[in-house]
Amino acid sequence: MQRDYIVEKSLIYLRLGLYKESIKQLRKEFNQKGAEHRADSNALGNFYNNMGVHFNKANQLDTAVFYFQKAKSIVDVKAKSDPAKMYYTFFSALIDGNTASIYAKRKQYKEAVAPLKKDIYYSLKVNNLESAANSYNLISECYLELKQFDLAYRYIDSCKQLLSRTEELTPALANMLIEAKYYTYTGNYKKANEFFDKYIRQKDSTKLADNETQLINQQVAFDLYQKENLLVEKEKIIQTSQLEHERERSDRAYLLSGIIVLLFAVIFLVVNIKTNRRRQNELHVKNKHIIQQKNTIEATLKEKEFLMKEIHHRVKNNLQIISSMLNLQSDKTQDENLKEVLQESRQRINSMALIHQLLYTQNNMSNISISSYLKTLIREIESSFNNTDKPVTTKITCDDIQLNLDIAIPLGLIINELITNCYKHAFKNKPSGSIEIMLKKQGQHLMLSVKDNGSGFPAGKKEFTSLGMELIQILADQISGKLEFVNDNGTEAKINFEA
Repeated sequence: MQRDYIVEKSLIYLRLGLYKESIKQLRKEFNQKGAEHRADSNALGNFYNNMGVHFNKANQLDTAVFYFQKAKSIVDVKAKSDPAKMYYTFFSALIDGNTASIYAKRKQYKEAVAPLKKDIYYSLKVNNLESAANSYNLISECYLELKQFDLAYRYIDSCKQLLSRTEELTPALANMLIEAKYYTYTGNYKKANEFFDKYIRQKDSTKLADNETQLINQQVAFDLYQKENLLVEKEKIIQTSQLEHERERSDRAYLLSGIIVLLFAVIFLVVNIKTNRRRQNELHVKNKHIIQQKNTIEATLKEKEFLMKEIHHRVKNNLQIISSMLNLQSDKTQDENLKEVLQESRQRINSMALIHQLLYTQNNMSNISISSYLKTLIREIESSFNNTDKPVTTKITCDDIQLNLDIAIPLGLIINELITNCYKHAFKNKPSGSIEIMLKKQGQHLMLSVKDNGSGFPAGKKEFTSLGMELIQILADQISGKLEFVNDNGTEAKINFEA
C-alpha cells in the first residue's frame, strides 16, 4: 500500500549536522501535535529517545543520558503491562543500546558490552536487522579496545552474516572499517590494507548518492523556510486588508447612512468574487504542483525499481562468481572430502543466487513464487547428482504461495540440505529411490515436508551431528519453524512455520 510520507524538519536538520536547530525543531514538532498526543506514553517515550539521539549527535552526552533514562522509565512500565510486551522489551533494549554508544564515546567499553548484547538479542527477536547490525559493529569496537580480539572478530563475523540478509549500506561500511581495524590491532597489515581499500572503494561509490541526498535535504530545508516566511507575509497582508475594510465600512456608515445596506451588499459581492478568483488561482497552482509531485514520485519509483533489479542482478552475478570459484577449486583438489564440502557450499550459494535471479526477472521486487523457485532448485540439485548410478525420481506438490526474501532464502537452503542429504544417504542400500517435496498452506502457517523411501535414520541418528543437519536446525529456528523427523518406510522431515 502506497502512502504519503513527510520528512520531519528536525530530521533534515539532524542529517545536515545542524544539531542546535534539530533539537529546537524536535521540541516544536512534539508540542504542535496537541495535548492528547503529548500525554500519550508511547509518543512521550519516542520523543525522549529521539531527544537523546539528537543530543548524542551533538556530543552533549550528559543531557543525552538524561533523556535516554526518561524514555526507558516510561518504556519499562509499558513492557510489564502492555499486551505488546515484546515490542516494548525491544524498545527498552534499543534505548540501552543508545546509552551504550555514549559509554563507548567515554571509553567505558566494559560498561557498553552488556546493554549492546541485550540490544542485539531483542533486535533479532523482532527482526530489526539494521539495529542489530549497528550494535554488532559497536560491540566489536568495544572488544577491540579491550584487547579481546577473539570476541571482537566473532562479533565482526556475526555482523557480516547478518548484513547478507539486508541492503543497509551504512552498517556494512562500518563493518568493513572495523574488520580493517581488527587486522591492524592484530598485526596482519596486509589484511588490514585490503579491508581499508575495500572500505574506501565502497565509500567512494556511495559518496555521490550521499551528496545528492544532502543537496535534496538542503533544498527541502530552504523550501520550508521560504514557505514559512510566505505564510507570515500573507497573514500580515490579510490583517492589513481587514483593517482597511473595517475603516472604509465605518467611514461609509457615517457618510452614507441612507444606503448602508446596499453598499454592504455590493462590498460583500466584490469581496466574495475576489476571494473566489483568488481561491481558483490558488487551486490551479496547487493542482499544478500536485501533478508535478506525482510525476516526480512516479519517476523516482521507476528509478528505484530499476535500481532494485540491478542490485538483485549484481548479487546474483556475484554469487555465481563465487560458485564458479568454488567449482574451479574443487576441480584442482585431489581430496575427495574437500571436493564434497566445496560442492555442497557451491549448491548452497546457487540456491541463494536463484532467488535473486527470479526477483530480477519478475515485476514484484519483494516476493517470489515459491512454486517456480522450488521447481528450478530441484532441477539444479538433480543435475548435480546426475553422475550417480541410481535412478531417483522427485515429485513436487506446492500451493500457489508468495514468500518474501527473509523467508524464501532460509527455506531454499533447508530444502537444498534435505534433498542433498537424501541423495547422499537415503538410498545407499537400494537400487533406486524417490523423493516427495510438499509445501502446503494451513491457515496462517505453512507446512514443508520432504520425504524419501530410503533406509531411514540408523540407530542413534548420527546424521544429526553433521553440518547440514545443524544448518537445517539453525535455519528452521530463523523462520520460527518447528522441525520434526519421522522414520516410516524412509525418512520424512517436517517443518511448520508462519506464512
